[in-house]
Amino acid sequence: PAILYQKGNYDEKLQSISIVGTRKMTAYGKKFIEEFVDAVKDKNVLITSGLALGTDGCAHQEALKNKVPTVAVLAHGLHLIYPNVHEKMADEILKNGGALLSEFNSHDKPDREHFLQRNRIVAGVSQVTLVIETAFGGGSMSTVSHANQYNRDVYALPGRISDKFSQGCN
Repeated sequence: PAILYQKGNYDEKLQSISIVGTRKMTAYGKKFIEEFVDAVKDKNVLITSGLALGTDGCAHQEALKNKVPTVAVLAHGLHLIYPNVHEKMADEILKNGGALLSEFNSHDKPDREHFLQRNRIVAGVSQVTLVIETAFGGGSMSTVSHANQYNRDVYALPGRISDKFSQGCN
């Protein structure tokens, strides 16, 4: 699926890339996201993630820094931002032409199972899912499973075999 993005007086067709990973991102993962977003900033891409701590927040922040459109898929209603430390970032996403998406109504709170449900949307709206550091049983693996079911491309940042948060990627 391509996303049309209105920019100026014309429409651009953007390729959506989902970036997912652990909440406990390392300097290695952060550096990769910084370099990746910088490398694609002129390539008509849209960065999609889940606005969670760690990898998601870093992906959105780097998109904003590089003026790349970004979309946050929420695991709760639009009546709040979770985690609340990302309220300012959510505002910046909207101010810079991005979007906050949710399938949940305004009464829905960020329950554990909602995050797993959200992951299928993160995978579904993008042609590519990029996994940055995840344990083998991490929530990002559910995003990968959905992306595979949807016949999307999945790429992973490899890491040291001894690192817990490289197990899923490796």
